[in-house]
Amino acid sequence: MTALPRSTERTRGVKRAAPVAIGKPIWTCEVCRKPIIAGGEIAFNYQEWRAYRIAQQRLDAEYVGQLARPLTSYADPVRWHPRHYRCGPPSGEYSIDIERVASWADVAQWAAHLHDKTWFADTDWGNLLAGAGVFRWFA
Repeated sequence: MTALPRSTERTRGVKRAAPVAIGKPIWTCEVCRKPIIAGGEIAFNYQEWRAYRIAQQRLDAEYVGQLARPLTSYADPVRWHPRHYRCGPPSGEYSIDIERVASWADVAQWAAHLHDKTWFADTDWGNLLAGAGVFRWFA
């Protein structure tokens, strides 16, 4: 087994591990839990986003005028759905073919493109990337 690269940063005298991107993204199908090498997509569902917005508006209404609110008063972000085509029909919603996010450079270009979408901030894009291996924390 080869040693993985190590990167650290110092903050106020405390040595902390910094994230290190390693290799290519490995997308995992949410249905079969196997890696998606080809023949798959990462899909976003507009209906889930609409339901999220309604839930968030209701929660916001409960805390009008309050300076602070508990973290539980926020709706869960809308999930991205990575999956093989063989594990279900294409979503028909906003989707990205796996072949189009085969490298971290591709992922960065997609993140830049998606950043301007009105719904992007309401998604779990960071969790999706963490699952694909973008964040590796070393002590």
